[in-house]
Amino acid sequence: MLGRNSLQLFANNEMEEQRADLWQTVNQGRRWRGIIASRHKNGTTVYEDAAGFPLLDADGAIVKFAVIKHDVTVTHKLQDQLIQSQKMEAVGTLASGVAHDFNNILTVINSFSEILIDECEVDSPIRADLIEINEAGLRAADLTRQLLAFSRRQIIQPRETSLHKLIKNLMKMMHRLLSEDIELKFILPDETQSIRIMADPGQVEQVLINLLVNARDALQTVTRAKKTVLQLTQVELDAEFVSTHTGSRPGAFALIEVIDNGCGMTPEARQRCFEPFYTTKEVGQGTGLGLSMIYGIVKQNDGYVCILSETDQGTTIQIYWPLLPEVDVVAIAEPETKRE
Repeated sequence: MLGRNSLQLFANNEMEEQRADLWQTVNQGRRWRGIIASRHKNGTTVYEDAAGFPLLDADGAIVKFAVIKHDVTVTHKLQDQLIQSQKMEAVGTLASGVAHDFNNILTVINSFSEILIDECEVDSPIRADLIEINEAGLRAADLTRQLLAFSRRQIIQPRETSLHKLIKNLMKMMHRLLSEDIELKFILPDETQSIRIMADPGQVEQVLINLLVNARDALQTVTRAKKTVLQLTQVELDAEFVSTHTGSRPGAFALIEVIDNGCGMTPEARQRCFEPFYTTKEVGQGTGLGLSMIYGIVKQNDGYVCILSETDQGTTIQIYWPLLPEVDVVAIAEPETKRE
């Protein structure tokens, strides 16, 4: 710090209004109190509860400034996570109500369109129009199912499921989901090491497919070698992890990770990525329900979702799914995801 301008201590592009207000207040001879973002010597951003004030000489002129700061980074992040969690709960309640009401209307449209198609002559000029109406209704019904999955109101049939076996069965289809220029790698435990969960297999398949589709889309614009990794391990989440990851809980979990070296997310996109209909894709390229559906399914099964992403550095999406009680945990630590 010695010999440096105090502006160098602030984090770039963070809380500019607060910094401006701080300097304006102390330059006017008054005290200032608030939260500011500073730069740690290792380059990371820390949030501090700061009190700034001027130091005066005998004549009352400002000769120096002093700032007393207290690191509140953990508290600041927990507050953000809590606000985001509350917002997601509110959006989920709204989505559930809309989906149920909309689904009732669609049931009438789809039922009557199917009846009309059955009663219509094969060579009737309106038969093609009726089929279009019915197909549009079915697509809309699929959207309501995704909204119900997000809001955790979807009817499920959970049973004991082997994740290792389920992923093995999906491998061929997963390869077909990705374009030929994307290298897809699977990192799975030994087959003798059973990772079993209580889940509706259809829901787990939905989660895996959507994760790979998102990875594929994130890789479309990059020019480097395109890689995606699907990794399965088992972990034990401890109190330290839970204290910094709002919404998680301690215990034994299956960890599904999908890692890509694609375009990554901006901080704003990362903050809003689970919101229904929020998307950074071009119009017509996506509904914005993929990640929100994943979020709802995982939460419905008492799991936890974590996203690690930086612009142009790729994305890692981690799904923590509760293990069945009889499974012995071999990895007793939060995993460190390494990008290839």
